[in-house]
Amino acid sequence: MRYVVSYDISNDKIRGRIVKICETYGQRVQYSIFECELNREQKEEMIKKLNKARNGSGNEPSDSVRVYSICSECSDKVQVLGFKPKIITEVNNVVVG
Repeated sequence: MRYVVSYDISNDKIRGRIVKICETYGQRVQYSIFECELNREQKEEMIKKLNKARNGSGNEPSDSVRVYSICSECSDKVQVLGFKPKIITEVNNVVVG
């Protein structure tokens, strides 16, 4: 399933940790928005890591991370105005021997 992860984090250190986690699981489509193609276990793992990173020292009560589920039918209906990066939905492994 596809998920959209957005964040509004004021602390640079915490925001950096959030970005690294999001880059591990998905692709940046805007400055503070990632799209991730994940199974249930990957989503749960990502949310645990995001929550742990967000609860670090320097966290502001107004800071937040949001994770939206996008069903495949709805994903096909997403409209993008302007630049539209290609979303990678498969991981291809290349072995060079």
